[in-house]
Amino acid sequence: MRPRTALFRRLEAFVAALGASRARRWTVFAATLLAAPSVGAHRCLDDFVLALIAQGRGASVGLTYGRLDLFTFTTGVPENDHRLMDVGLMLPWWSDERLRIAFFRPLSSLTHWLDERLWPACVPLMHLHSLAWFAVLLVCASWVFRCIEESPVLAGFGFFLYAIDDAHGPAVAWLANRNALIATALGAAALSAHVIARKRASPGAAVLATVTFGVGLLAGESAIGVLAYLVAYAIFLDEKSTIARAMSLAPYLVVTVTWRLLWAHAGYGARGSGAYIDPLTSPATFLAVFPAKLAMLVHGQFSAPPSDLAFLAPPAHQPFLLALAATTVVVMSILLWPVVRRDRIARFWALGMLLSLLPLVATFPSDRLLLFSGLGAMGLLARLFRDFIDAGVKGELTFSTKSVVIGCLVALHLVAAPLLLPFRSWQMELFALAHDRAEAAISSDPGIETASVVIVGAPTVLFANYIQAERQLTGVRRPAHLYLLATQGSALDVERAGPSSLLIRPEGGFLYTPLERHYRGDLRAMPAGHRVVLSTMTAEVVTSLEDGRPASVRFDFDAPRSTYRFVTWQGDRFAPFVWPEPGHAVTLPREDFGQILGQTAKSLF
Repeated sequence: MRPRTALFRRLEAFVAALGASRARRWTVFAATLLAAPSVGAHRCLDDFVLALIAQGRGASVGLTYGRLDLFTFTTGVPENDHRLMDVGLMLPWWSDERLRIAFFRPLSSLTHWLDERLWPACVPLMHLHSLAWFAVLLVCASWVFRCIEESPVLAGFGFFLYAIDDAHGPAVAWLANRNALIATALGAAALSAHVIARKRASPGAAVLATVTFGVGLLAGESAIGVLAYLVAYAIFLDEKSTIARAMSLAPYLVVTVTWRLLWAHAGYGARGSGAYIDPLTSPATFLAVFPAKLAMLVHGQFSAPPSDLAFLAPPAHQPFLLALAATTVVVMSILLWPVVRRDRIARFWALGMLLSLLPLVATFPSDRLLLFSGLGAMGLLARLFRDFIDAGVKGELTFSTKSVVIGCLVALHLVAAPLLLPFRSWQMELFALAHDRAEAAISSDPGIETASVVIVGAPTVLFANYIQAERQLTGVRRPAHLYLLATQGSALDVERAGPSSLLIRPEGGFLYTPLERHYRGDLRAMPAGHRVVLSTMTAEVVTSLEDGRPASVRFDFDAPRSTYRFVTWQGDRFAPFVWPEPGHAVTLPREDFGQILGQTAKSLF
C-alpha cells in the first residue's frame, strides 16, 4: 500500500469513527478542553464597563444604566456622551456626541450580574462560566447536525469541524462576548426543536422552538442568525406544502418583529458609528460596505488570516486583505458549487450560512461573530473533505490545483485549527497583559485624582479609553480626566503652537484607521473651525483633507500646567512627553499594534 493511500485510509477510518454517539460526547469534551486557556485572571475592554455597571459603581465615570442593561455603552444623548469624553472613558475627543451603541441583552446581563454578585473578586470563575456556555453551545450544535444530516458520519464529521474551529477562540476568550455564546446556543436549540416539530408534527416542539428563539433574542441580537437556517430549511428540506412551509415561519417572524419594535421604542441600536451600521435606519451606508465586509467574513470562515484584520490592520494593508478575501470567495464558490448543486442538504447549509452572515455586515468583521455561519460552513466542508478522502482512498486523486487547495483546507481545518484554538482562546489574556503594561505607566500618586492625563500618542485607542474603567473597578487612583489626542496609525508631527498649545498633524490625517472611525462615521462632520470643548482641553480643527477628515488639530490646555500629566507611547508603554521648544516640532513614529502584541508574547516566553 502506498504511503499516500495509507494516509487517506486512516483519515477515512477517523471520519467514520466520528459517526458514533460517544464520538460526539468526546468532541464536546475535547473542544472545551482546547478552549480552556480562556480561563484566566484577565478582564479586557468592555469587561470593565460591564462589571462597573453590574456592581453599581459606574456613576462617577458616566455609567448610570441599570444592572440588567449592561450593554448600553453610549445612549446617543449629547450630554451623556460628552461626559464620557470628558472623563476619558470609551469615547475619545473626536467621537460623535450623538453616538449611540446600545444593545438589549437582559439575559446575558443577568449572567454577568450573577458573576459580580457571587464571585466579584474571582475572574477565573467568570471565564469558567463562559467556557460552560461554550460547552452548552457545542451540545446544541451537535443536535443541529444530528437533526439535519441523514448520514451519522457526515453529522459527526461536520460537528467535529465546527467544534474545533479556532474562530471560536476569541468568542470564548472575551467575557463581554458571552452573549453570543448564549444566543447561539439557544438559537441552535430552537432550530433543532423546529426540525423535530416539522418531522414529527409535534405542536409542543414547535412552541418550544419559538419560545427558545425569543429567549435567545433576550440574550443577544445575534440569535437572529437562526432565522437564516429556518428559512433555508423551509426552502430545501421541509417536505410539507408550500403554504405549510411559509406558515411554519410565521411565529418566528412575529417574535422578531415584536422584539425589533420593542428594541427601537426603548432606544436601543447603533447610530453615528463607522463600525456599527443599522441597515434599517442607514440602508445606503449598509449597502455601500456590504460587499467588502461580507467577503471578509466568508474569508474568516474558511481561510486565514482572521477577518479581524480588516478592522485592526493598518489602512495600507486593507487593499491586500480585500483582494485576499475576494480570492477566498471565488475559490470556495468554485470548490463548493458541485457539492451544493447535487445535494439538497448542502444547499440548506450554504443558504443558511450566507443568510446568517448578512446581519453581521452591520458591524465590523471579526471571527468571534462566526458562531452561526460556522454551522453551515462546516456542514459544507464535511462533504467536500469526505469526497476528497474517498478519492484518495480509491487512488483517483490527481495532482491538480483543485486537489492542492482542498488539501490545504484539510490541513487548515483538521490539523491547524485544533492547534490554534488554545492560543486564540488565550489571546485576550495577551491583550490584557499589553494593556496593563501600558496602564501601569500612568501615575497613580495621590495628586493624580485632580489631574488631567493627556496621552499625546498611542498605538491604538484601545490602550487609552478603558484605563478609567479599569482603575475605577480595581480601586487604583485614576485621573479626573484622561484625553487621548491622536493614535499612531501613522506618524504624528507634534508642534508647540503656543505656551499651552500643541498642533498635531498625523501623516494619514485624523480618523485614519477603521478603529478611529468606529467613534464617528460621518467623516465630514468636523470641518476646519470645528471645536470640541472639554473641561481642561479644547480641540479645534485647523485644516482638513479632501475627504473631509481633519488634517491638523490644535489642542489648548488652559488649566494650570501643574494639573496636567503629558505622556506618549515609547517602546511598550507610556512615558512622559517632553514638549518641544516654541515653534518647533517632534515626530512620533507609526506604531504597529500587532507588533506590540507580538513583543508582549515574546517577553512571556
